[in-house]
Amino acid sequence: MTNALQEQILDFWFGELGPDGSVSAAKQARWWKKSDDFDKLCRKEFEAELKAAAQGQIQAPTDNARGALAFIILCDQLSRNMYRDTPAAFATDPLALSVTQHLITSGMLGSLSRIEKSFALMPLMHSEQLSVQEQSIEQFAALKEEGHNNLDFAIRHKKIIDQFHRYPHRNAILGRESTPEEVRFLEQPGSSF
Repeated sequence: MTNALQEQILDFWFGELGPDGSVSAAKQARWWKKSDDFDKLCRKEFEAELKAAAQGQIQAPTDNARGALAFIILCDQLSRNMYRDTPAAFATDPLALSVTQHLITSGMLGSLSRIEKSFALMPLMHSEQLSVQEQSIEQFAALKEEGHNNLDFAIRHKKIIDQFHRYPHRNAILGRESTPEEVRFLEQPGSSF
């Protein structure tokens, strides 16, 4: 991943961080609210790069935490916007997860700001592997001690994996048949993310 692409992705996602590491309300609003316009913008700006990453033509730097973070955002966050409600939204999750685990084991995660760490750790929360969910709880608990609270979301994700060993809300998208228990679960408010 080039430095120019790294900075383009990080600026697009976070903008300029405040002195306390904060992100503008306008940038944050785009993260959690479904918007066809924002999804189209993500595709326009980064679809070619995501396809190149999926084909191994763009790789995350192994010695640069911010470059690794940009790669994670491309493969874990922007992919969900570009390909919302399609299997392609999750196709590059393994790439992002691999980079997240490298950031943790290398110790480079510590060089990122709290909000950057939160997004660097998201692939753990998105995984359908129980062992990765356990790592997610551990990492988000440490992040909570630093003053950033996504631990409750990590716990909610893990409970779903504990119960179903997968995310039932992905079943229809991925062509998986839901069990009767999953169907009942999906009828409950707040059952998907």
